[in-house]
Amino acid sequence: MSSRIRGVVSGKSFDDYHRNAHDIIKKAVLKFDADGKIIPFHFKDNNFFITDVNSSGYKPTDEGTAESLDRSFRISLSITTRSKEAEAQHQ
Repeated sequence: MSSRIRGVVSGKSFDDYHRNAHDIIKKAVLKFDADGKIIPFHFKDNNFFITDVNSSGYKPTDEGTAESLDRSFRISLSITTRSKEAEAQHQ
């Protein structure tokens, strides 16, 4: 399952992944019918079904990637804060 997720995530840009991580991970694991309803992922060997995905607790296993993501988050937060402050001062 993790290789399936890594395969899908590797095709996404950094920004796209971080804006849409939950949906990207969910679509990597599950399939959807024409109406957008979930088609459960079925492991036939043990009759196990995955019917939904909760991706709120993910983090990279590579320490360098984790540090880069943390730095990127802090920079993004700082830029957003400065933008809001500048907008407020302008008004």
